[in-house]
Amino acid sequence: MTLLEIAQLITSIATLLLAFTLLLQLRTNHKDSDIELTYRSLELGFNRIDKVVDNKDFRKIYMKRLDNNLKLSDEEKFVLDVFWRLHFSQLSTDYRLGRAKRDKRYYELALNIVFDNKHICQWYLEQGRFIFGMQIGLRKKKISFLQEIADEKYKEIMGKEIEL
Repeated sequence: MTLLEIAQLITSIATLLLAFTLLLQLRTNHKDSDIELTYRSLELGFNRIDKVVDNKDFRKIYMKRLDNNLKLSDEEKFVLDVFWRLHFSQLSTDYRLGRAKRDKRYYELALNIVFDNKHICQWYLEQGRFIFGMQIGLRKKKISFLQEIADEKYKEIMGKEIEL
């Protein structure tokens, strides 16, 4: 074997080692990004729930949503709209970014946190369904993954399917 061949062999081995090292680093970075996304998502959710616990006025409105016979004022509807819009937008973003490997159970559990009354069903028809539909684009007729889950929650609460 000549000196040139030995140099080429050493260069090839070094290149393979470098490629392997970069691949390992890429996997580590991906894991770190996934961990960061998880913590950020949890932090946003906890902050939203803290608003319910810490704010007595909002807590009253939030509890009032459970009484299907009560009419909500425009101000109460607005406050719940903002709260639900934040929750749905976060779920939609989590899904788009591949949070929880897009496991259906994760998104069902996350929707159960707010999808527990007839007021949100009405809001979902007017606002929430559109938020979840944005993940597939406005022109597509297909029902999105999140709409499918939320539509089922709607059916459980209202006892009927959504008429499109």
